[in-house]
Amino acid sequence: MDRHMNVKICGMTNYEDAASALELGADRIGFVLSGSPRAMEAGEIGWIVSRLRERGMLEGRKAVGVFTDEGAGEIEAAMRAASLDEAQIEGGLSPEDCAALSFPWYKTLRISSVEEAERRLGAGWRCGRILVDSGELSAAAGRGRTIGVWATLAARAIARELGKEFILAGGIAPRNVASVVFSVMPDGIDLCSGVEDEPGRKSREKMALLFAELGRALEEAEALKEIRSAIA
Repeated sequence: MDRHMNVKICGMTNYEDAASALELGADRIGFVLSGSPRAMEAGEIGWIVSRLRERGMLEGRKAVGVFTDEGAGEIEAAMRAASLDEAQIEGGLSPEDCAALSFPWYKTLRISSVEEAERRLGAGWRCGRILVDSGELSAAAGRGRTIGVWATLAARAIARELGKEFILAGGIAPRNVASVVFSVMPDGIDLCSGVEDEPGRKSREKMALLFAELGRALEEAEALKEIRSAIA
């Protein structure tokens, strides 16, 4: 078992929070371009991302643009203007439209049942990772709502059968990240409101606690695996 789990902190609205997230261990930072109280203009994001790059803070990390209802042309233009590395697609673009994009992307799927997991993950998304979130409308993003356990486990199984990374979002916070590790063991986690003091304002203390709790949980999970292997 890998003792590292990919972590994306989303809903960045300022340089200080983005820098803190990267300093503490985030693999990805996310900027929302529409459909959220945390939404930012591409030019504002570009200034933050450029400053982070100048300091070498994005070396080996990714700055992600989160899109909801934009068309492919709008997404392409915003990605260039904001100097982003990847797009997280939440809207209604078809698998074919997404596959035609000229930069790395992955898909967010909002599910609330096993049936939805089967239908939505099996739609032919040609990307290497799938982010699964609660079955809420896009405007609910960042409200900390969780997915049912059976839908989550079904989505994980389907994603892995398809050879895709399984990223989990929805209600993850320092207080419950250990239970996410032990009960689901996704390939990565994505969180926003769980490490905020208020919408759009991250807490360095909560982010630090998140990474400390995650590291402890991964170490304990590895130790448990070794014990089970020795017994077997």
